[in-house]
Amino acid sequence: MEDQISALLREHQSLSWIQPFLFDHKEAKLFLVGGAVRDACLKRQTKDFDFVLSGLNKDAIEKWFGAHGEVDFTGKTFGVYKFIPAVVSSRFPIEPIDIALPRTESSLPDSQGGYREFAIEARMDLPIEMDLGRRDFTVNAMAYDIGAGKLIDPFHGLRDIKAKVIRAVGVPTERFQEDLTRLLRAIRFSCSLGFHIEENTWNAIHDSAARINYLKTDDSWIVPREAVGREFLKSFLHDPACTLIKYDVSGLFALLFPEFDLTRATALTSDAAGLTPRLLVALFLSAADPIEAQRRADEYRFYQFPKDGRWHIDLEEVMWLLRSAHALDVIEDPLAIPGSLFERIFLGAKGEELLALMHLTGSAPQTKITAVRQRINEIRQRLGDDIPELLNGDNLIAAGIKPGPAIRELKNKIRDAQFAGTISTKQEANDYLKTLL
Repeated sequence: MEDQISALLREHQSLSWIQPFLFDHKEAKLFLVGGAVRDACLKRQTKDFDFVLSGLNKDAIEKWFGAHGEVDFTGKTFGVYKFIPAVVSSRFPIEPIDIALPRTESSLPDSQGGYREFAIEARMDLPIEMDLGRRDFTVNAMAYDIGAGKLIDPFHGLRDIKAKVIRAVGVPTERFQEDLTRLLRAIRFSCSLGFHIEENTWNAIHDSAARINYLKTDDSWIVPREAVGREFLKSFLHDPACTLIKYDVSGLFALLFPEFDLTRATALTSDAAGLTPRLLVALFLSAADPIEAQRRADEYRFYQFPKDGRWHIDLEEVMWLLRSAHALDVIEDPLAIPGSLFERIFLGAKGEELLALMHLTGSAPQTKITAVRQRINEIRQRLGDDIPELLNGDNLIAAGIKPGPAIRELKNKIRDAQFAGTISTKQEANDYLKTLL
């Protein structure tokens, strides 16, 4: 197992600073920790690397890493630094690497389970085993001593990886009392890794579930709704069926999504093969009244992930899919939709997702869906996949049209005629324009 982890560290250019650092600081110990160790043991690819560094004071840490890349010291109160190595920062942007001092965490006296309600002690001389003891699950509580080439596994995380088990570190109720977000994280890890949740850990999830909706004295949520949305989406987009089952049996679904028809949500997302994240979320949200679906998606900030990230959801586009799927049902003849409007709805990037959503949810009769597909095929056979614009806005302005709504209206009429087959060249478009003025 140590060989797998060592190979992982060698193959990433962003980690080429490790050996020079250890050469310059023979008194220091550098540990790879958390998810990267777990994923290496599972032979899974990872891009997130967290390190714990002991035996070196903060001044020395800041001096060395500041000279070898970009360092964000905003977390140094908690003994955590964000580091981007100079070797890659200018050419290959990456997520900042966490470099942390060993630390312990203990719940504040008045903590109700909020994930930031900790007293933190970070010390350069703290044993790594104490740092690992504060973590959530055994599979995340392993460390790899890079200098010694040794796996440190005080809570038998490797054993649980081999047995495919999610098990809380120590007493499950205590781990969840410290941070109720861990209820959701347990389910996410279970679904994303294909692991089952150990019995005592599962019982603690079930017993603690109601607290997910507890409020603080200032009426804010103990578990921020953004954290709920983040954990739910990461789990749901990886394995919708597993997520919905575990949220249901634990009691979390009824607490977090009371307006949703669980049976319908499960049926619509039971086969996620080939479905885009956007379509999956649209299918899930279709299991509630549109107003309630929008409210919950906004409350849980389903839009919170970066645009270039794997979990990104454009919520406006999702809601467009839902609105459009229902709108087609009231259109008597899809073939009568003006060509410019038909293009915007069905020939764009979301067109195929919209047809799939209508088919899967039954929001429009199959006859209408078939008619739409037939029209798409006819247009592509006649005009191709990349349909040129015969006259653009600049052409219309050059023809004496003042900028404004009239430009859009005229462009749509020209596009309608192009799709109808009455014009096909720029000259014909110019001649047609004259009849419109």
